[in-house]
Amino acid sequence: MAELRLDRTQGVQILAFEQANRIRFRKAFAHRDLIVKIAQAAALSQKPHQLFLTRVPVRVQGILRPLSRRPGVSVARLRYLIVLTWPARQTSLEMLTALLLMLSPGATWDRVEEAKRGVLFVLFTHVLPLLVLVSAAEGYGLVYWGRVVGPLSRLKQFPLRETIVFESGQLMLALLVVGICAWMAKSSGETFHGRHSFAQAFGLVAYGFAPFFLFRASDAFPGISSWLSWGIGLLFTIGALYHGVPRVMQPDPAHAFGLFLVSSLLIALTTGLAQTLSWCYLQGKFPRVESLVSVLAARLPF
Repeated sequence: MAELRLDRTQGVQILAFEQANRIRFRKAFAHRDLIVKIAQAAALSQKPHQLFLTRVPVRVQGILRPLSRRPGVSVARLRYLIVLTWPARQTSLEMLTALLLMLSPGATWDRVEEAKRGVLFVLFTHVLPLLVLVSAAEGYGLVYWGRVVGPLSRLKQFPLRETIVFESGQLMLALLVVGICAWMAKSSGETFHGRHSFAQAFGLVAYGFAPFFLFRASDAFPGISSWLSWGIGLLFTIGALYHGVPRVMQPDPAHAFGLFLVSSLLIALTTGLAQTLSWCYLQGKFPRVESLVSVLAARLPF
């Protein structure tokens, strides 16, 4: 019989159930076979998770009191617990994922899958910080070094205010691309008879796009074509997805390669369209959009 220990440095998830053959958790019921599978997976896994299957000690019944407010739940009837603990503090920075996915994709995807981050966590700790840094680098290059534009290949430097508006639009467009690609990845998985959550698809796309966004920072240099950075970043992203699709989406082995090909093709088309829009604006092919950007830039309070 394992002893229940609660550590403040660990996250704790408690699954309480009244009888040995049924688990009561979030209005969902599962048979005892699920307990056996969880225990076997924990025993065979090298992950730093710990599993305890124990009776409810009297000293921790206070932890379960909030459950008594739910209809049909009585603390006195809760006899068993499944306690899952995992480290709450991460030693690696989310920003290093872009490099790790290129250097060691398999191990990096294993850590991503092990963490099982939610959509909001991935968005605010990985996607947004990476996009902000890339946009800042690209904006610095547009203001101080300029960009080669026009048929005569002249070097044009962009005003600071217009650059801020443009990079803000770039950031929102990138977020839209990530969301669309995640939705398409989820839909593609369903066509291969898989049941995947949006969180799985979003995590796959968000982390898979890390090399793509990282190479976009090279757009700050006027001598490097934005199409070159797009192509190289796309190749590294497709390489990352090759290792990430079977680990994160976990499709049937017979469908894994097909899902990878479909997802890669959709991502290439979506990012190619976004790159075309950005390139056309910088080349002066959207005069009405330039007028709108100038109006918005004039309203900035600095």
